[in-house]
Amino acid sequence: MKIVRSSAQIALIMALLTLISKILGFIREMFMANYYGTSYIADTLNIASNIPGMIFAGILGATATSFIPVFSKTMESRGVRDANLFTSRLINILICVSVVSSLVGILFSRQLVTIFTMPDTDAFPAFADTFGEKAHWLLTHAGLYLTHGWTGEKAALATFFVKVTFSFCLFSTVGGILESYLKYKNIFIAPIFAGYLINLAAICFVFVAVRTQDPRLLVFGMFIGNAIRTAALCVLAKKEGFKYSLDFRMTDTVRRIFSLAMPVFLGSTAGSINLFVNKALASGLPTGRVAALNYAELLISLITGLTATVVGTILYPKMAQAYSLADEKRFAEIFSSGLAVIILIGAPFTLGALLYSEITVQIVFERGAFGFASTVLTADAFFFYAVGMLASMVQGFLTSALYSRHNAKTPLVVSAFAVIVNATANLLLIHSMKHGGLALGWSLAAIFSAVLLIFAIRRRNPSALGGSFVKYSALICILSAIAVGVAYLFFLVVGTLFASNGWVLPRMIHLGATVLLTSGIYLLLLKIFRVRELNHLRDMLKMS
Repeated sequence: MKIVRSSAQIALIMALLTLISKILGFIREMFMANYYGTSYIADTLNIASNIPGMIFAGILGATATSFIPVFSKTMESRGVRDANLFTSRLINILICVSVVSSLVGILFSRQLVTIFTMPDTDAFPAFADTFGEKAHWLLTHAGLYLTHGWTGEKAALATFFVKVTFSFCLFSTVGGILESYLKYKNIFIAPIFAGYLINLAAICFVFVAVRTQDPRLLVFGMFIGNAIRTAALCVLAKKEGFKYSLDFRMTDTVRRIFSLAMPVFLGSTAGSINLFVNKALASGLPTGRVAALNYAELLISLITGLTATVVGTILYPKMAQAYSLADEKRFAEIFSSGLAVIILIGAPFTLGALLYSEITVQIVFERGAFGFASTVLTADAFFFYAVGMLASMVQGFLTSALYSRHNAKTPLVVSAFAVIVNATANLLLIHSMKHGGLALGWSLAAIFSAVLLIFAIRRRNPSALGGSFVKYSALICILSAIAVGVAYLFFLVVGTLFASNGWVLPRMIHLGATVLLTSGIYLLLLKIFRVRELNHLRDMLKMS
């Protein structure tokens, strides 16, 4: 007998499975940190992964986001056969684009490394104190940076990594469309299991690379993992009724998705561009800054993956379906409840990340080649990324809501401004704050984007984010601050008992007890003040 699960049950299962996925990713990075720390090997692998990732992640995100609304409309108006044919045509065209792009990336890998890295020198001279002086210096040296990136062994290793990472972008593109197809079919859990294969393969190849003392093998774990994941998604899609057709015709429906995908691509890649700009600029700082930024991003992604990502994954298809049926009341209900849950969870997590940045990095990464110096570098980046974490969660959900309504123009405009804000902040802060300033620039851009999107949505639908929602958000922030603040006092007092103890386990118990105390106080305050949105969260946790 087929088991039918409610949305609440699916949300809980997805949260647990996503946690496992994040844990696997963390295990992979913990092994990387243990054996390679914040060395040039970790730096080169991060840069090389981000060069094709910035391009293909944008293409994948744009087409996957645009796919569900168009597929939903095709399915409801023209039936299963036409919907499958539309999906096949889209996949075939994307395969062609991916193959051509991969060949270009492989043939010009050395040039890409040169363009997207900076010479090993200080980012700005000591005399460049004002913004005008920094801007003038950057413009006069732009040609230097476009023709003189990394050199020597670091450049050679990065070039090899880029060749391999470009070669498996085909798998990522096809897998992304099939995953979106499965989401429309309400198949959320199996694709998460398929995603485990990437991390498992990457973990295995960390050991292989260490054993053979050949760091070039590190990248093959991702290659094999992506290939197996795509094959698994093909099997799942076929099981759910997808029938592939070798058809390359560019129909009006396919043209529509590309017309939607272009502004979505430009808008959705802004976050990736901002992160990549940070790492590109960090490549000119002393060794280890790129790796430190990457480890900090992983910590941020763990938190957002268990909150905004899960909520958005569950609700995006539902918002798209409500809009396609012209059910504005249903859309508003889904949108409001989703945003409320994100703020409810995201606010205390953000405050906690700010207060416990260093001990968190110590517990997760500090062992082997990842020593205290690496902890300081990563904790600095993690703290400043955490400044904009809640804003990033809100921004992601608001953007998804607009995409579900076929509105890609607003996120595009906001994202363009965000890139400018990030670049300007980087220019102002990198000289004095180094890689911490780059992380802060990303956070300021996320805050700026969230505020603009809120104003844009209120302008179109004032009732969606009215005065009651503002009061609710303020109340949540106050209650979060109280809960986190009281627990932090406990953390400081009890922390004196562990001051001279360098073992990981006592520190884990210390932080874990603080988190439990924070959660208890927070839930009690929410109940005392009768915060109605707590019911939404309770529904997600209740197996009914």
